[in-house]
Amino acid sequence: MTVFAKCRDLIAYTFQITNNTKRFPKSIRFTVTNRLQEMTLLMYENLLMANEIFPVDVEDVRDRKRYQQKTLALSKQVLFLIELSLEQGRIEAGSASYWSGLVEEVQKLTGKWMQSDSRRFQNL
Repeated sequence: MTVFAKCRDLIAYTFQITNNTKRFPKSIRFTVTNRLQEMTLLMYENLLMANEIFPVDVEDVRDRKRYQQKTLALSKQVLFLIELSLEQGRIEAGSASYWSGLVEEVQKLTGKWMQSDSRRFQNL
């Protein structure tokens, strides 16, 4: 699925930009840097968990949707931290725009997946 590839791109860029100690010094490693890295990894993990559920009943559908929703919630947190990083001068506007675009692509694809699931499993 495309959402996994896009999420991997997001993770790779997040690690690339946050491992630059000129932009994200060690003094904020535990407050911002690690959180950004962890949140993007959790987004992928939640997508993977959702994909591993093959709904056969309403509870499975709910569980799958819950993982998809967790991905969306984490993406909003990542967007907030990107915005905060921009405001604090840690990244430039171009980097923030590109990074945010990666997050928004994952959001869009996750939303489409959820819509597809709601049609696909409406009879459960």
